[in-house]
Amino acid sequence: MILKKLDAGEVTVNGQFIQGAKTTVAKTSVTLAVAHGTNYDGSVTQPANTTIKDIFVIPQATITSSGASGDGLDISVGAASSFTDIIAAKELLDDGGSAVTMSKGMVLPIVKDFVGAGSNAHAPQGLATSEAIVIAAGGLTTTAERTVNVRFDPIDADLGAAGDVDVVFVFAHAE
Repeated sequence: MILKKLDAGEVTVNGQFIQGAKTTVAKTSVTLAVAHGTNYDGSVTQPANTTIKDIFVIPQATITSSGASGDGLDISVGAASSFTDIIAAKELLDDGGSAVTMSKGMVLPIVKDFVGAGSNAHAPQGLATSEAIVIAAGGLTTTAERTVNVRFDPIDADLGAAGDVDVVFVFAHAE
């Protein structure tokens, strides 16, 4: 679903405007249950001739890992029938023995200005631990319209708390 188009000049990289570029925004909502061993998926349509500029995860409820070492919540992103060919599964909630929480309303940039978030990049927002997001070479760009999937996977144990999560994609393209 396309939410809105922004005016030209809205695309920035490291604070510098890219003239002649526009962005399109799309959002999917994913309902996470507490059960591990189940994938929770959403998808958006990426327009032709665009590049994924940003991906934001915005929990609509507080999401918490179980608190046991090795447990957590993976996120991955893929095109078409894949869920991992753009971003392989990485722990968004990286539980090292203490419960990790995504608070309701946090805005967590998974990809920002075409770059994956670093390890523990969300700590200043209160999300204690997360793995670095690695983007597959060429994975952000498409010349043809495609479906982009996002997957959340509670690993090794049930989540302590679950709910809805919005995932917002920002696509950059030439005017």
